[in-house]
Amino acid sequence: MASFNLSNLSWESHADKLTEIKEHVNKVGETVAQLNQARSGAAPWQQVAIDRVNPLMGELAPNVQATIGHLQNHREQLQRPDYKDYLTTTAELASRMAALVSDFVEYGEAKAKLEKLSLKLEIEKK
Repeated sequence: MASFNLSNLSWESHADKLTEIKEHVNKVGETVAQLNQARSGAAPWQQVAIDRVNPLMGELAPNVQATIGHLQNHREQLQRPDYKDYLTTTAELASRMAALVSDFVEYGEAKAKLEKLSLKLEIEKK
């Protein structure tokens, strides 16, 4: 999305890509809603992950919608600074969300491996 600022794509290409991004964000939103419903049964570190994802999702979804709205209202003005700001902000929010989720997945995998190794070592002591 950040590369949109550097391209000469038509407004239709922008609209197609933004629609695709909106669909992805909606799916992420559904997953976040499911996580929120399951939060009380989650491990403490998983609750932290959910708590950190929520504000980013709260920013990302409306920003994508605002970007789409701006494009609809200014189709022939793709180089407007405010449109470029929308694109940049959306890209940054999406990157932050992806990095956060990736970090928590990596943490969960490392934690599971540590627990498995701990059990193995305790069994071998006996």
